[in-house]
Amino acid sequence: MVNLREIQSTRFTVSANKHILMKGYVNGNWGEGNIDWLIVATGDAQQPGEPIIRTTTVGGEAYSVDGTANTELGYGVTEWDPNQIATADTEYAAGDLIPVLPFHSNTGMIFQGEVNDTDGDKGPDTALDIGGVFFAIADLANRVYARTLYFTADTDATQQKLVLYESNGVGTA
Repeated sequence: MVNLREIQSTRFTVSANKHILMKGYVNGNWGEGNIDWLIVATGDAQQPGEPIIRTTTVGGEAYSVDGTANTELGYGVTEWDPNQIATADTEYAAGDLIPVLPFHSNTGMIFQGEVNDTDGDKGPDTALDIGGVFFAIADLANRVYARTLYFTADTDATQQKLVLYESNGVGTA
């Protein structure tokens, strides 16, 4: 049995050559994550680790759409499919059928999330929600989708992948 102390003491290395899902929680057991397959909406391009919104068309096809700042409609995180794109730093194009890790069926998963504005203030257990295209510091007036698993040092990057855990829940203002 895996406990929270073991999870928190394990250091997961982020890498563009690794899958976004690091540990999944399915039906009460640690293992593979649940994946949905969605089509990237026209005009969008999505990168593995990016949070997305799910929508459908009149014909019923399921599409993934870029998040908008502080949205409460977040559906999940795009996964890396090495059969379609070279690395997890490559974007999927509009029309691609892509794997998505839904928040609602992967409670507690540990994953590489693409985070905006890395400026050293994302210590352990920092709440994050959809901030434009990538995750950003949660304003807690909206749904919280993930939290940082452990401290990541300051960098000059405008965005980078951080180790996060899925913590879907509503914050308070």
